[in-house]
Amino acid sequence: MSEQSRISILIADDDAEIFVPEIRSTLALSGYDVEVAYDGEQAVAKLRNDRFDILLLDIEMPKLNGRDVLRWLRAERLKTGVICLSRLVEVIHKVGAFRDGADDYLGKPFDTQELIARIEAVVRRVATDGPALDAASQLVCDDLILDRERERVWVGGREIDLSRKAKQLLKYLMLNPDVVLSLNRILDNVWDVTVDINGSDAVGTRIGELRKKLPDPKERPRYIDTVYGGGYRFIGKVRGKP
Repeated sequence: MSEQSRISILIADDDAEIFVPEIRSTLALSGYDVEVAYDGEQAVAKLRNDRFDILLLDIEMPKLNGRDVLRWLRAERLKTGVICLSRLVEVIHKVGAFRDGADDYLGKPFDTQELIARIEAVVRRVATDGPALDAASQLVCDDLILDRERERVWVGGREIDLSRKAKQLLKYLMLNPDVVLSLNRILDNVWDVTVDINGSDAVGTRIGELRKKLPDPKERPRYIDTVYGGGYRFIGKVRGKP
């Protein structure tokens, strides 16, 4: 990794004895610039004073917990990718973090190579010329435009008639480009339910609607790729517009 492209990471976690030293060492050896905050207040102070590409954020911290830090970060519209790291792996905790603006969520313990892969994916996702995607009014990919505030979609200058749920699904996919989104995760965040017997059909129906209306053929997709056994991934490059 060249000096010009070194990724800066802030680890915010109070486990100073084992977890933080091990992760910090692994990431530094992998070519990242790494700093550490051991509680939520330290994390906010460092985020105020320095720019970080990635925040690895423990949910359970003293002074300010991870959710509080995350809400502050997004209110400030700082362009930092956030990966939550936690032993709290129940759906309710993951959904809460994503709604607060997390880019990813990884349960402890985890494989460090998986963490590095997720860091790289989040860096690609937030590296846009415009505002951070979650702070943008419009999401743009080539000639596809999604207006988040007015819930309207255009392709090639022509407005596309989509159901409300299809628009919500498209928005969620575009907010997470180049990330394989599982059926579980899509249902949690777009349908606000966990997987049930009809979950796959509900998602598949709206994916089919998007493929037909955009259009985006499954055999040669421009936007949405089906990852068999994994879920769906938005493959176009997305940028945000204010």
